[in-house]
Order: sequence, then structure tokens, then C-alpha cells
Amino acid sequence: MSKKREKEVSCCSNKALFQKTIFAQISVVSITKIVFCSFVFVSLSCNNGSGEKKIPSSVVVRSAIEASFIGGNSNYRIGDTAALRVSLKDSLKNLEGIEVYLNDVLYSTEKSFPFNISIATTDLKTGRNAVRISALTTNKIETKTTSFTLFAPNKPKMLTYRILAVYDHDKMAYTQGLFFHEGKLYEGTGQKKISSLRLVDLESGNIERLQKMDGSLFGEGIAYFEGQIYQLTWVSQVGFVYNASDFEVNRKVYYSGEGWGLTSDSTFLIRSDGTNVLSFHDPANFSLERRLEVYTNEGPLEKLNELEYINGKIYANVYQSDYVAIIDPNNGVVESMLDLKGILQKKYRTKQTDVLNGIAYDAVGKRIFVTGKYWAKLFEISIEEPPEIKNGI
Repeated sequence: MSKKREKEVSCCSNKALFQKTIFAQISVVSITKIVFCSFVFVSLSCNNGSGEKKIPSSVVVRSAIEASFIGGNSNYRIGDTAALRVSLKDSLKNLEGIEVYLNDVLYSTEKSFPFNISIATTDLKTGRNAVRISALTTNKIETKTTSFTLFAPNKPKMLTYRILAVYDHDKMAYTQGLFFHEGKLYEGTGQKKISSLRLVDLESGNIERLQKMDGSLFGEGIAYFEGQIYQLTWVSQVGFVYNASDFEVNRKVYYSGEGWGLTSDSTFLIRSDGTNVLSFHDPANFSLERRLEVYTNEGPLEKLNELEYINGKIYANVYQSDYVAIIDPNNGVVESMLDLKGILQKKYRTKQTDVLNGIAYDAVGKRIFVTGKYWAKLFEISIEEPPEIKNGI
């Protein structure tokens, strides 16, 4: 599933804000007369006329603030309380107030050092959560940033399956994306020179419509959104938007990183990239709106691949495994793991048969379909609890 910092210094009076930078001139004739002048402070705060103090915009490189997690552990599970001790390494004169931010949202205020912070994590997301402590003085801001990591609160519930129906599937299709819409199955395939978008008849497995991609591209996940089909590419950082009615390309979208799986929650397009991170994109321009880190109770769940949104949950194939993770999109918790071991019988396997990949959901018929790369069959399944759970063992 690294940047240069520039210093900016604001100079202001009661009615005007101005900046002045003095640059050094190096004389070749007299090296001894090297003059280096950095930024000059005239004033770091001013009154805006309403009596409200303006927060200075200076950035402090070296912080006098020290923050450490009580107990020395910065890993927690959702529902735990994250405890932080904040103190000063160096003296800080003319302290006016302290603000504590959690994920860039003001969490609490303090009057003096030292102090403890107790952070309730029940409503937070899994993964990294950032804490920033800012101390405002009369002439500068001291800032300290740290973070803690949240894991899922419980072990994922293990689920199994029952095969309800078996359908033929093109065994030459390197399945990368799958969805079901208005009684038809849509499939995106990969590999250079043979990547495609397909409309497939479920009962026969026959291809009813085919749109080939440029031979240089490696096709990936597909998703339907408001009359259009979006298809990702693996490493080219470009996606294609087709008219669902005729597969004509009407535009392209661009993104950073790799494209793996794709689905929609009817508001966003949700993309996987082979890590534990899911990216939520605006369908209008594919801008990145938010990221979600996916965790079990033991740590990040990597290799998230083909995706499907089913009844408010994200189903994700875990690449090179027989598992489908069922994820809460609100907080990143892996709630369940569907074990599909043995679903493709040996008699249907060839030397080319690859891994499980492909989940589709018929929202009208309440049917779930799964298949894999170069699989000769596609399966309709129901999701079941293992016998030992049913029997209370």
C-alpha cells in the first residue's frame, strides 16, 4: 500500500505589512569583505486595529518543547487513550499561550509547561495521527510535532464461503478489475499489449464489447460512476474515462503513484496502490480528497488490490493471497477476512493460472462474484461463518 524549508519573516506596522530582504554581495576583489545579511525583524506582531493580536508567521527551526509518550510506546489500538507528556528543554520567555492540535484540528489549550495530554482515540482513524504543540510568545512561535499510530481494536473476524453458481470465464483474461451493473458484468484486464475493458455476458462468459488499450499501457482496476467507467493504469499515472454505453474514451485523469484497484462509494472513486493506503478521489477531476490507512490489530495490511464497495464496506483482494479484506471506510479497520482457499478446483487450473483477483457485486440481486487472473471460472458465492463459529466452538 525531504523538502527544503524556507524562512519567511513578516514585518508589520499598525497599518502596513512589508518585507525586506538584505542579500550579501561577495566581492571577488576583497574576499575579506564578505557580508551576509539574513532576514531582519522589525516587528513580529502587530495590532490589526481591533485589539486582536496577530499570530506571527515566523517558523522556528529548533524547538524548546519536548514531547514524549507516557510509557514510551506510541502505538495504540482504537479505543485506547494516547497519553503524552509535554515539557520544556529550554526556557521560554513571555509565554502567552499553548495550543495542541490533533491532525491539524485544535484539540486543547494550555497555560504553562509542563502538562499531560490524554487523547481519546475511539473516533480516530487507523494509522498515523499527528500531534502539534505550538507555544505562542510575544516574539515567536515554538512548535513541536510528533505522532502516534492506531491499530484496529480487535482481530479480524474470519469468514468462509459457499459456492452458489459457477460461470465460464476467459482463461486468457488477466483480471484487474470487475464490477456488475444493470445485469451485465464489466471486466478490466492487464498486461502490456493485451490490456482491455470488456462487457461480458455472465451466463456464457462471451465478450459482448471490447475496448483495447494502447499496447504500451498496463490496465488495472475499473469502476462505474454516473454513466462513466474509469480505468486505471499500473505505473503510467493516467486513467481513462469511458462512456459506459459505447466504451468511447471521453477524457483522461491523472494521479500520483501506482494504480491497482478501483471502486466507488457513490461519492468518491477509491483507489488502491498495492500498499495499505486507499486514496479517495473526486470523480470530476480525480483530485485526491483524502487517504485512508488500513490496519488490522497487528499492523498495516499491505498489498491491497482489486476493490469493491458492498453495503457500506470496502472489499479488497489481498494480492498473492486467497483472502479478501472487509474494511470499514470510516476508520480503516479491517473488520473481517474472507478466506477463499480452494475455490478454484485443481481441474480448472493450468500452468498459466494466477492469483485470486476480482470482486463484483450485483446490488439488485444481492449477489457476490469472484474470479482471478487467467482463471477459467467465475463464482457466485455467499459469505458464511466457519462451522466452528456457528457451533460456538
